[in-house]
Amino acid sequence: MSLINKKKYSEFESALNNLVNPSKLDSKDKKYLASIDKSLANFDSCLEWADYISFLTRLIKALNSHSKSHWIPHSVRISKCLSKCISSTLPSGVHRKALEVYECIFKLLGSSLLAQQMNLWIPGLLPLMSYASIGVKPSLIELLDRYVLELPPNYLKVITKKSP
Repeated sequence: MSLINKKKYSEFESALNNLVNPSKLDSKDKKYLASIDKSLANFDSCLEWADYISFLTRLIKALNSHSKSHWIPHSVRISKCLSKCISSTLPSGVHRKALEVYECIFKLLGSSLLAQQMNLWIPGLLPLMSYASIGVKPSLIELLDRYVLELPPNYLKVITKKSP
């Protein structure tokens, strides 16, 4: 990644993090934020594929712990973790669990927020198609079909547009 892209990415990350002011959150939102923080803290200690599955399971539980989730705290960090879980060096069980997390996030965001944040979530997901196992590909295709292909066409152009 070039220096310019890193700078733009850092600006994007800080803009997303500034959307939610922790001092203005109610107690349920603070608890939701804390559960996501706790879940993300476990990612750094993942050494084996079973650790990744455990992390992803905890993340799903944390994401579903909020009844009115309309935002994903630390979305850039979660996106980075998920893209690492989609690595070709990890087994298909980790890929399946990561797809479950993507589906959970896409449900929580809804189509309008997903369309706005597509450049955050989709790039980590697309490379999986090239090396996914036969058991994982149908789930990936279903996820893309259900959530991504249903987005407005003007947002989908971002995926297909080639950079100069």
